[in-house]
Amino acid sequence: DEAQVKLESETARLTHMADEAQSGINALRRTLEATKSAEAMARGEADRAVGEAAQFKERLDTSRAAFSTRLKEYLLQVADLERGAQVLAADPTSAHVLRPSQLQEAAQTL
Repeated sequence: DEAQVKLESETARLTHMADEAQSGINALRRTLEATKSAEAMARGEADRAVGEAAQFKERLDTSRAAFSTRLKEYLLQVADLERGAQVLAADPTSAHVLRPSQLQEAAQTL
């Protein structure tokens, strides 16, 4: 009879330990699943951010190219205006350049 009581007591103790272990395993499983989910979300956000960065870089490169082109055009126009001003300074009656009022209008359009 004493062996039966000891067996039941030991069985209850081991069952309790197994339940606690199973509870801990389940908690770890939930934590692992949450971690995997968070990792997947972070990877998705990282992929999105990389895509946005690539788009911004492309837009920046396009803007730089457009700026460079416009700057070159403006520099050419300024050089033309300066040459015209030099010709007029040397020969105020020259018909080959814009008149001072025309130069001023051209400069204002720049």
